[in-house]
Amino acid sequence: MDKLKTENLENIIKKYQKDYDFYGNLSVFEKDSKIISSASGYINKETNLKYTNSTKFIVKKHSDFFVNILLLIACDKKMINLEDTLDKYLVSLTHASKIKVIDLLRDSMGLADYNGHLEKEIRKNESYLLLSDYQKIDEDTNLDLAYYTYEQALDFYNSNPLIHLPGALDDASENHQIIGVKVIETVYGKNYWDLVREYILNPLKITVKLDDLNLVRYKNVFNNNKVKITFREEQFFVALDIDSIFKIYYSLKKGVLISKKLFSLMKKDVNDTSINFVFSGLSFCDVFKSFFFKIFDYKNSDLIVIFAYTYLGKYKTYNTEVTTFDDIINEITPFVFSYNNPKLVKLNKKNVYDLLRIKNKESLLWFIGDSKYVLSYQYVMSNITCYLLFDNNTAVGTVTLTIDHKASIYLIEYVLVDYRYQGNGYGKALIKKSLEIFKKNKCKTVVIWVDRQNTIAIKTYLSCGFEVRSSFPNVFEMSLDLEKEYKND
Repeated sequence: MDKLKTENLENIIKKYQKDYDFYGNLSVFEKDSKIISSASGYINKETNLKYTNSTKFIVKKHSDFFVNILLLIACDKKMINLEDTLDKYLVSLTHASKIKVIDLLRDSMGLADYNGHLEKEIRKNESYLLLSDYQKIDEDTNLDLAYYTYEQALDFYNSNPLIHLPGALDDASENHQIIGVKVIETVYGKNYWDLVREYILNPLKITVKLDDLNLVRYKNVFNNNKVKITFREEQFFVALDIDSIFKIYYSLKKGVLISKKLFSLMKKDVNDTSINFVFSGLSFCDVFKSFFFKIFDYKNSDLIVIFAYTYLGKYKTYNTEVTTFDDIINEITPFVFSYNNPKLVKLNKKNVYDLLRIKNKESLLWFIGDSKYVLSYQYVMSNITCYLLFDNNTAVGTVTLTIDHKASIYLIEYVLVDYRYQGNGYGKALIKKSLEIFKKNKCKTVVIWVDRQNTIAIKTYLSCGFEVRSSFPNVFEMSLDLEKEYKND
């Protein structure tokens, strides 16, 4: 990325951090080099302790981040097999014969939630009920982050049925950490944290902070109220700087810590579960999440963006839609973008979020509206089909087509190129590819309406063969006779 692009991107990031009151560090890496690092907010506002570019961020010692890496390393070393059932390693666990190693990795074992059970029991206590709302948030957070051993949880697991078939659903519990640590120590025959050092930290020459971790953090609750949380159990945590987080992820991706085959497996989504990767609706990048950091890895670029945070920032709303840091990812995307091979794809349940992320210019909202109106339009009108224009795995535009042979109505409507990708030829691509669909369906005269002030769009339509058929105060009606083109063909 050239110097000017980098500076513009850094300005966008700083604006986002300010607007959202973001607490943490947002860094951008290109290949294996950091090109932007921008810290903002406070580790502890009461003591005026601010984040810097060298701040270390807390990570749970027993987080799925470390647990899964050690399990995958064991797979590479042929110490375990993904299809093995857990009774091979945990003979005392009643349900072990039904759960595979891959289910453990995907946090999809179906075991009853031990941490959740303890939280429910504690919430029944009178002392808990007497706490203020903010004190309860602090207490709940610490309960959620506590680590319990396999031995502590075993009786509970064995006395409760599975809540779903292994592999069918995401557990969204801490069971993965409890079971994972036990399997790791059984397979390797060593202490879990010693193994983290031996196989992850030491090979990458990473030093972690183990004490004085500044365990004050902030949560966004109750309509953007910033609530201070103090993590009480320091022994559960270590601290890593953002460069170390990148180094671990990049080493996974490049086949250093685990094979590239297993890294590809981590990204594979099965029943909405994966290994550390999460479904985000962002088709142009893979999203890796663990504890207080989130990694956006662009598929058609060498760019990797990492959020390391404690307070994610205020929620912004636009027409009641809640927006968070996905917004900044959409703003970054044009900086790594170039016209490649755009394709029209029908709107479906897998790309509907891509449609909602397409943004119109404020000045054109009166004519086309926002992209969500395209979604509603398709479902209330007959013979309407919505398409998205994808390039580099990114939705850059949308269009709706009407094909009604009975009434001889053939319309192109809601032609919208995301304002962040305009000027790259995508408007013309939308029209050209729409006309290919009309020709395939042997349509006759195609009509399109355009804002009279939108001279760029008018020029594009004229270049595609359209002519002005009717003129109104604010819009032109333009048409293209395809029957002439069929004769020419």
